[in-house]
Amino acid sequence: MILKNMKRYGMLAAWFVGLAGSAHAQDDVYHVTPQNMLFIQPCYQGWEDQYGVQFSETSVPLFLSYKIQPNTNVTLRTGMAYISNNKILNFNGNVDTQIGLSHHFNNENVVIHGGINLPTGKEGLTEQEFMSASVLSLDQFKFRMPSLGQGLNITVGIGWAGVLSDVLAVGLGGSYQSKGGYSPLAELEEEYDPGSEVTITGGLDYQIDATAILSADILYSMYNSDKVGSTVVFEAGNKFGLNVKLAKQMGFNLLKLAVKYRTRAKNYMAYGGVLYPEVEKSSPQLIELEGSFRFSVQSRFFVALLGDIRWYEKTSIHDGMMLYGAGAAPEFVINDDVSIPLRLEYYFVRDTRGQTMTGLEVSAGLLYLF
Repeated sequence: MILKNMKRYGMLAAWFVGLAGSAHAQDDVYHVTPQNMLFIQPCYQGWEDQYGVQFSETSVPLFLSYKIQPNTNVTLRTGMAYISNNKILNFNGNVDTQIGLSHHFNNENVVIHGGINLPTGKEGLTEQEFMSASVLSLDQFKFRMPSLGQGLNITVGIGWAGVLSDVLAVGLGGSYQSKGGYSPLAELEEEYDPGSEVTITGGLDYQIDATAILSADILYSMYNSDKVGSTVVFEAGNKFGLNVKLAKQMGFNLLKLAVKYRTRAKNYMAYGGVLYPEVEKSSPQLIELEGSFRFSVQSRFFVALLGDIRWYEKTSIHDGMMLYGAGAAPEFVINDDVSIPLRLEYYFVRDTRGQTMTGLEVSAGLLYLF
């Protein structure tokens, strides 16, 4: 389904659209953790449609969080990925290295953060490598590593949080990202230069009772034009997102429910060096529902039951789809500092043409707190 559509409408345009919205793999690079943490979790994500088209990614992400001062946290994220596609090409490569720095001012309830994306990932791909890798950027599949190499990107941001009452807290934030040029395709004579990005966020936490908390946050992202050399080629439409989460402690058990909504305005494509809005939207609206119930089997063995429903709108370049997922996430706690998280989830997809696809995600990791 997916590969056929990408060939039909042009792999380069599909990649522009997908990559502009696939920042989810970089979200945790600014997280402030209460302890120093090293986390590695090799993961296999594979998909197959009813025609026998198979594509997968085996990724080995590495995440490190370290406090250099009580209120100052530095993070590092990197890894490598092996991409398999039975109709095009198999290949592997490193991904970029992202370094983040966060500092919390106690008196003002303010956090400032900055980050840099070091271009250590593979770029200059052949046409076949590029077609295989382009699938990774599609949000529908939530690949752990949605891209390999990009340019030298620099991000700065600030956030504020305040307590309004005993049960309500709110927060506001904003960030700016400058993106450097790079060569996604070896055949490009000039570098592809993504436009800068500005994101504004707001959120609240509401304490329902002693065992339950409701959280909600919104985001709005704006993008400048992308260029190849000095020629404008694309501009992503502004993006709006809403996340709502509920967490409830039930004795030693934990229930989590989450709803995510994303929508994007029409993108702009270049014709003769001039940007024009799309006749039909190419970026889908999406609604995702996720749930988990974590319970204790023994004192050091926990299991979370997982449920997942995703809806994606039909657009000019992709079929709409409904995705259903179910699985389990066992966790072995070795001691207070070391645990082994596992994950197994199966997916079933039906698109707007009635065609089907199945998916499997398997991972096993190591979490070390120090």
